[in-house]
Amino acid sequence: MVDIQHHKGPMKPALHVAARKPVLAALVFWLAACATQTPFEWGRAKQVRLGMTEADLRALMGRPNKIEIRDDTQMWVWSYTTPSKATRSVSFELKDGVVTAIPYIGPIE
Repeated sequence: MVDIQHHKGPMKPALHVAARKPVLAALVFWLAACATQTPFEWGRAKQVRLGMTEADLRALMGRPNKIEIRDDTQMWVWSYTTPSKATRSVSFELKDGVVTAIPYIGPIE
């Protein structure tokens, strides 16, 4: 015997519902990635000086995206991806709570 169920309204194919799940998952992943990336200002990065404290660096640049620790040295990294998919990043080395190395940052366009 076949069980027949009657539905009111239009029927939605199961594939239509299942096809939305990967799209929704990709959208959530993309939004989460964007939320963790805050564009930094190159003009502020050029103001970083040797000997600045962690507090001074954070006040100037904001919260870093990542802090890498190697032995007694920390590398504070700021990075983001532009809408055109280009990656921008800058990092500063800290030791004993002060900036000990800064990268060369060329002219600001």
